[in-house]
Amino acid sequence: MSAVFFGSPQKPLFGFQHAPAGAIEGAVLICPPWGREYEYAHRALRVLADRLAEKGRFVLRFDYSGTGDSWGESSDADLERWSDDVADAVEELKLVSGAPTIDLVGLRLGGYLAARHAAEFGDAQRVVLWDPVVDGTTWIAEIQGDEPPPVPGTDPFEFGSFAVAERFVRQIEAVSRSAYDTELAPNVLHLVTVDDPPPPERSLDGLPDVEFEHFPQPLPWIEDISIWAGQIPTRTLDRIVGWLTD
Repeated sequence: MSAVFFGSPQKPLFGFQHAPAGAIEGAVLICPPWGREYEYAHRALRVLADRLAEKGRFVLRFDYSGTGDSWGESSDADLERWSDDVADAVEELKLVSGAPTIDLVGLRLGGYLAARHAAEFGDAQRVVLWDPVVDGTTWIAEIQGDEPPPVPGTDPFEFGSFAVAERFVRQIEAVSRSAYDTELAPNVLHLVTVDDPPPPERSLDGLPDVEFEHFPQPLPWIEDISIWAGQIPTRTLDRIVGWLTD
């Protein structure tokens, strides 16, 4: 595993490369969640990257602008900029791996960004949408929890324990099922691991060319207070690795 900076020298992105020990048989970009969900899921995504590398995949996982060790502050969070970040990460992955095409794994909000990139660029062979955010308004309510609702015109304000710009929340409100209702890749897996499958308006079940699977497992983006982090859902990782490499 190697730490790297890439993208614009003025606004660099930070990531980790997981190179296989032997021949490179493919390349996978991991698009993470945001906020506390990313913090709790960080361990699981690292294990996923290591296991994919063991299967000959060159893996890149990275921080969006305004998150982690990439350029910017939390108030710079912006779905439009993050879409560009994903494109930069894909180009970096192609460059370092030599792979002409890539596979994408997107968890939660990262699922939306992965689908958006796949639809716009058409350069992904396989896309795993792992409990993606399909309805932005519902997800905002989940993240906000008991926090008071954002006050319009107050910028920045606290959202999910982070100071963000109002435009970021408005962008998420606009996320809907229609973002996924287009050709994404030759192979798409919508993996739902929450106990109760979402209703039709928040599910991709039934969309053409999307393999839908309800596979209840521990949720890595939820804090387990016994370990102060998210669990590593080994069976979920087995399913993703197997689906991408078999």
